[in-house]
Amino acid sequence: MPTPSQPPVNRARRPWQPRFSILSMMLTTLVVSVAAAAVSYLVNYRRESDGRFGQLMFLLITLAGPLVLVVVVSLVRHISELLSRPRRRRR
Repeated sequence: MPTPSQPPVNRARRPWQPRFSILSMMLTTLVVSVAAAAVSYLVNYRRESDGRFGQLMFLLITLAGPLVLVVVVSLVRHISELLSRPRRRRR
């Protein structure tokens, strides 16, 4: 039986805080800036459409290249982590 002189322990719950790392914020900034640049070039191309389709494709591939590379590296890293984990035996 608790003694009356001891007050009950109230553990204050911390409010939820987002957990963002510098890397995730930089990656988000990169993705948003690449997408904005691609949209900007596409809008400008539609205004000045004079048959420079090859140049537009070069710009879009050049802009999307780093984004695709980041996605591929992330997927390879995730898959390699999944494969390197020890497997649990089923009974």
